[in-house]
Amino acid sequence: MSDSNLRTKTIYLINQIRQYKGLEPAKLPDTASLDESGWGLDSLDLAQLSAALEQKFGHDPYSQRVFALTVGEIIEYYQKHKEPTEL
Repeated sequence: MSDSNLRTKTIYLINQIRQYKGLEPAKLPDTASLDESGWGLDSLDLAQLSAALEQKFGHDPYSQRVFALTVGEIIEYYQKHKEPTEL
């Protein structure tokens, strides 16, 4: 999976959660903090994001005790932890 495709899918999942909360979709830079101080996701939202990432990609950073707090950290995790089918 290309980095741009990974970025697009990750941002889409984040924006789905934001929309559910009544927030506008956003163009999220890699440095965007996902928590309430940045893009408004609370701990429950991050749990939902974890489940969505696992469903989409087969695994997620949070279940591996990697606490990705930015879009870039999520992308970096998937770049380093590609499944054999993603190569």
